[in-house]
This record gives sequence, C-alpha cells and structure tokens, in this order.
Amino acid sequence: MRVRRLWIAWEKHRRSIELSKLFRCESIILQSSFSRLIKFPLFILKTFFKLIHYKPHIIFAQNPSIVLNIFLLLFKPLGRYLFVSDLHNAAIIPDNPLILAFFNFPYKVIHKYADYVIVTNKYLAEIVRENGGRPLILPDPIPCIEKLEKISLKGRFAVCCICTFGDDEPIDVILEAASLLAEEDIYFYITGNRSRFKRKYKKCSRSNNVIFTDFLPEDEYIKLIRSVNVILDLTTRDNCLVCGAYEAVAVGIPLVLSKKKILMETFTKGAIFCDNDGREVKEAILKIQSKEEYYIREVKQFKKEYIDLWYNRYTELEQSITNTLKKKRL
Repeated sequence: MRVRRLWIAWEKHRRSIELSKLFRCESIILQSSFSRLIKFPLFILKTFFKLIHYKPHIIFAQNPSIVLNIFLLLFKPLGRYLFVSDLHNAAIIPDNPLILAFFNFPYKVIHKYADYVIVTNKYLAEIVRENGGRPLILPDPIPCIEKLEKISLKGRFAVCCICTFGDDEPIDVILEAASLLAEEDIYFYITGNRSRFKRKYKKCSRSNNVIFTDFLPEDEYIKLIRSVNVILDLTTRDNCLVCGAYEAVAVGIPLVLSKKKILMETFTKGAIFCDNDGREVKEAILKIQSKEEYYIREVKQFKKEYIDLWYNRYTELEQSITNTLKKKRL
C-alpha cells in the first residue's frame, strides 16, 4: 500500500495532530508508558514496518524524538522519501544542560541532513540555518477545539495555568502569584501530571486557592479552559511560542504570557505580558479582571487575523515542499 504522506510522532502533541490533518497525512502516533529502554526499540520496529507497509513519498516527523528522527534519516536512502523534521524548541536548544551536552551533535546532524526543517519562528530558523539546514517557518495553527459546555469553578475569577512541569516552566512564580491573590477569591487551576510537581517541587508550599487538576482527559481539559477567565502560560525560554497561548485563542480566553520578544511579536491582541515574577503576574491578572470584556473582544479579533496570516504562510510552505518533491522524483 502506498500513501503519499506520513506524519510520525512518538508522543502525542496538539501541534502534530493539527498539522498532520492540514498536510493531509496518514498519522502515526506511538505512545507507551514503558521506559525508554523498552519503548524505543519497540517504536523503531513499529515505525520500520509502517514504512515498509505505506512506502511514503514524504515523511513529516515530530522532533523530539531525536531517536525517531535519526532512524528516519538513516532509512531515507532505502525508503527514498522526502524527509521533513518538525522541530519543537527542545530539539533546538534543550533546557537540560545534560541533554544539550550529549545530543547537541545529533541535533545538528538532523538540522543539516533533513530535506526541510520546520520551525515556529525566524529566530529558530536562524539557528537551523547556521547548522547547515533548510528551515521553513510555520507557527502553530489555531487548534480546532470542540465546543463543550462550561463547568462550574471555585471563586469569582478563575485562572488556568497550562503546565507540564517542564524545565522551562517557573512554577514557583505561579504559586507566588496565587498566594498574593488568595484574598481576592481568585483560584488557580494548574494542569499537568501532579506526580511530576511533587518530585520537582517538594519544598514549595501552596495557598488554598491553588488546585492541581492532574492529567485531564481531552474533554475535561477543554471544559476547563473554556470555563476560566484567564489562561496563564509562562516560560523561561526566549524563542518559545507556548501551546497554551494558541489554545486560549481557540476558545476566546484572555492570556497572561511571559514577556518574551517572540510572544509579544506574535500575540498582538488579547494578551498581557509580564516578567516571570509573582507580583507582575498578579497585576496582569487583576488588569484583565478589571477589563475582561475588552480583552475577550481583543482575543476574538486576533484569532480572525491570525488565521488569515497563518494560511498564507502554510500555502507558501506547502508549495515549497511540493516543488522539491517533484524535482526529486524527476
């Protein structure tokens, strides 16, 4: 069986789900709770058999995983496909210094030898270009999120903090802001696997207005982000377009984001930017609370403008990939 396009990922991520549909790909998303020592050999075998079965003309691969991308590079001469690596920030500048030390070279190999490397912004494109790669810029699309009913939440104002408890997330700042707003009847709903919080932040205390939701099924997560008044997504990364911001725009909820150049250039309406400081986060939330309807209108206007700009960028990128494929197959 021959399919034209495959999108392969070794973990579930909203960007891959959305882009695989838009690029009209057969999507293969592999997940497992096993350790890397077990799941990586298993995933390599599964991926190998999928390549043999589908014989694709083009493969898009989410990066990370670096193991997946190296495997697809090595198999490329036999598979004779066009290889496009979709780079997330962690596959360009990892936060963890140990990962950077061990995997910096293979990261650069992928950047250089993939036919194309998709990145979310011009700053990351420059890094890929310096590594000898061919970058294409495509930010995340606004995700299609189901219109589920809202749910009742505690307090008179609610903030959803989009978290995975990754190395770039200043959780201590969120907890400080929550503590400063405890007497304002403002509740903070922090998403993500709570066990990771317990491992990484054993000594952090939390106020009574903080609720850890733990990992939520998709439907419950959507209901939560539709029901809050503000979505808060902070990062210490300089060139990271956080996923939570796109989700906020999708459901029409005002945002509080870290004061990073790329975020300020992208989310031009409906958002307040602040340093990763508890008091600044507090003031940003209170500002949205005082003018909530205004910020809701701003988010809705931004959504319309962004979708038009995004589809123009997508069309250009699609044309570049299609033209390259035609030349390779002549």
